[in-house]
Amino acid sequence: MLHANLYVAILGYAGTILIFIIAIWMWIELNAHSGSLGGQGVAQRKWRCHYCGYMYLGSGEEQLSQCPRCESFNTMSEK
Repeated sequence: MLHANLYVAILGYAGTILIFIIAIWMWIELNAHSGSLGGQGVAQRKWRCHYCGYMYLGSGEEQLSQCPRCESFNTMSEK
């Protein structure tokens, strides 16, 4: 049988929870850069509608996007 005092038991319990929280945080941070939690790596681009000003996410590869609010088409503007 394993004998441990109360302080060692509390420290072990808190340490286990802390390691679990850090592991979840690292998993979320690593997958946030890929664009999805599944890790497929879908690139997204932030669009702003030229007509209504609505901000939305669209595919990163397309040159033309349709606004989900006013349904107007927007082209990628080069700055």
